[in-house]
Amino acid sequence: QQFANFSIRNNTIYTFGAQEGNNHGVWVTSLVSGGAVTVGEGNITNNFIQTNGTGGSNTGIKFHAFSNAIIARMNVINNTIQTNGTGNNPGIWLDGTEGFATSNRFAFNKIITGGSSGQNYGIFMYSSLDSLGDNRFTQDNITTAGNDSTGIMLVSNGAQISAFFNGTILSNLQTWINISNITAGASVLTNFSNLTLETPN
Repeated sequence: QQFANFSIRNNTIYTFGAQEGNNHGVWVTSLVSGGAVTVGEGNITNNFIQTNGTGGSNTGIKFHAFSNAIIARMNVINNTIQTNGTGNNPGIWLDGTEGFATSNRFAFNKIITGGSSGQNYGIFMYSSLDSLGDNRFTQDNITTAGNDSTGIMLVSNGAQISAFFNGTILSNLQTWINISNITAGASVLTNFSNLTLETPN
């Protein structure tokens, strides 16, 4: 296994753009094929990340490997993530359409997502070609706004997702959690413990 590790710590990151789908605060990716672990054992900690755009798909932190490569053993801890735009503005997005994301750890992150239309997810995991396995979330605080907004969205469209949540706080959400298996053979393995659901007064 090959590891290309890195650290992003104690930064303030702002993005604002008009091109839909290309406004990312932090985008972790790998272009090397063959199933080698090409990105891993890195740290994204203590950052303030704000992504905005005149269109949609403004993402705070995105994991998206290509060519069946793997992103693994990343630590994403104690970040404040804010997203805004039209729709589809996830705070944390794990994308399994072209590569793997496995054994990553997320903890103590504050996620605030918004948008003028829908699909503003706090945590979004989508897997179709390659699996998103054993990703663990601990004491993250999630608030979302906009139509059709969801705190945690897990969608399997052919490949497995396994995600485990402990101590997650979901505040002022239209939908708390949405778990979907779209195709035959798709599966989502998940567990929620010590979950807090907060509604406005």
